[in-house]
Amino acid sequence: MEANDFIERRSDPDDGRMRRVFLMPAGTKLVQAIRENVELVELRILIKTPKEFLDQTEDTLMIVKDTLFDIINGSPPSAPSQRRR
Repeated sequence: MEANDFIERRSDPDDGRMRRVFLMPAGTKLVQAIRENVELVELRILIKTPKEFLDQTEDTLMIVKDTLFDIINGSPPSAPSQRRR
């Protein structure tokens, strides 16, 4: 990646043992191209899925995420609520 000018490694001015990695302009373009392709693939995968199904899936995943955070934080389980966003 460094040979293709996607990244540049530089010494850390505060810690000589460390090297910092910086994204160069060519790397930024590559990241953007990857993101655009991922979006196109995601659209192709989901094209047949009705919006209301996607909305329900998002709501369900948010509830699962919130529940996992509750478990991690030691909070007691709570009753399901309507559309948490």
